[in-house]
Amino acid sequence: MRPPRRNKENFQQLMEFERERIIGLQEDGFSYRAIGVRVQRNSSIVMRVWKQWTDEHRTTRKTGSG
Repeated sequence: MRPPRRNKENFQQLMEFERERIIGLQEDGFSYRAIGVRVQRNSSIVMRVWKQWTDEHRTTRKTGSG
């Protein structure tokens, strides 16, 4: 049995403020999970934002993505 398909309406883009808050909390030493709880996002999203920041020093989305 296939899992139910995710509805794109349930997804919400991160605001610039949220990305900056995630980076700040990570720099303050919070865990991915603790940050996720604080910003009400999944820890995998927190990890992705942190990876984008550490790899590219970028918090905004690339032009033309999504």
